[in-house]
Amino acid sequence: MTNEEIFSFLEQQEQLPKDFSQSQTYYFDADNIFYLVVYISAKEKREFRLFSVNNFQNNKTELQELPILMEEEYSKTQNDIYLKAQWLIEDYMRTLSGQNFFFDAH
Repeated sequence: MTNEEIFSFLEQQEQLPKDFSQSQTYYFDADNIFYLVVYISAKEKREFRLFSVNNFQNNKTELQELPILMEEEYSKTQNDIYLKAQWLIEDYMRTLSGQNFFFDAH
């Protein structure tokens, strides 16, 4: 998705950042899809990154891969917002695990 498409999607979902002056990350879910938003506010470029996990309630593996992806993005860009995104997802997964949200059939 382009930056404009992500902006339009977030606008439709009423999930735009409240403050566009600083980089931020947050998540929300809609229709059983987990969305992670990374908004980067830099002098030279402002951009949105949108990551999603379909059927996240039953797709623990893909959700667990997001923090790894954020760590890789941090390694490439050295932008701390990706570390914040990583911690945010890990905290969210701890919350879900604490609520026994993920069912493991083993």
